[in-house]
Amino acid sequence: MSWRENRILLVGQAPSSAMKRGDRPLIGGRSGFFLQQLCGMTLRQYVKTFETLNLLDHYPGSDGHGDRFPIKAARISAALYATGWEGRRVIMLGKNVAR
Repeated sequence: MSWRENRILLVGQAPSSAMKRGDRPLIGGRSGFFLQQLCGMTLRQYVKTFETLNLLDHYPGSDGHGDRFPIKAARISAALYATGWEGRRVIMLGKNVAR
């Protein structure tokens, strides 16, 4: 197991509408900053402690009440990613991700 696989994996929905880069999920941006502050960590500590992943690679839009979340696409993505999660500590962020 590599040092990356020893880190806790944080799984989010998708990049926010404000994020221009989908290649750094949950790092920077409002959600990433909130999680970093919640943990009481510097950005460097946060990046060393957690591996981050979004199920979707693009912002799916809003439905007027919150984020639109294409559950079918997310489940396909999760199934592909989950093959490498065995034995890992994984935190799913939000009820849609957990579904």
